[in-house]
Amino acid sequence: MSNLLHSYAAVDSMDSGVMSRSVYQIMAPACIARRDDMKVRTLHDLYIKEIRDLYSADTQLVAGLPGLAAAATNRELRDSITDHVKQTNGQMDRLEMIFEALKADPLGHECLAMEGLLKEAADFAQDVRAGPLRDAALIVACQKIEQYEICGYGCSKTFANLLGYSEHIDLLEANENDGVEADQFFNQIALERINPLALLSAASSAEPL
Repeated sequence: MSNLLHSYAAVDSMDSGVMSRSVYQIMAPACIARRDDMKVRTLHDLYIKEIRDLYSADTQLVAGLPGLAAAATNRELRDSITDHVKQTNGQMDRLEMIFEALKADPLGHECLAMEGLLKEAADFAQDVRAGPLRDAALIVACQKIEQYEICGYGCSKTFANLLGYSEHIDLLEANENDGVEADQFFNQIALERINPLALLSAASSAEPL
């Protein structure tokens, strides 16, 4: 597994219960280019570009998810996000198998979309006080992340099928299914537990008229 991980730390402020922006540091490794100069002239080129984007996204997630877990206050949510780090490592392993088969370099591209999604998650952690309301906000961020990955892996699977890379399809589908299962879990915990608690906590903290 690649060691090209972004540093992404999270610690709650002791006095306010609000995440400090200063502890969220997202630093792109020097060996991952900010700009991808690969020319896309064929569907094969587009396929390579897309799985590079997913590899970069997963690289950022492996580093970013522990910060989201630290920001969560609900234990079930925190444990699920932590477990998803291992799952994302597995996704990267599968992608590396594809790159090896293609004799292609997984590096050279940075997923700016995932960078933005993780920044948004950091903003939620900083702006929303610890508790059910922050957990609800983090679930929003996590579900956006999963939907991005589901779309990317689904499209890549379609490209692999058209290009005749049948051996890639199961690997990409496994990654897509990881995203679907995670999204379903986040949706369930939000509807059944987190969102109702967030509503109650917001009502109890509202200032009297």
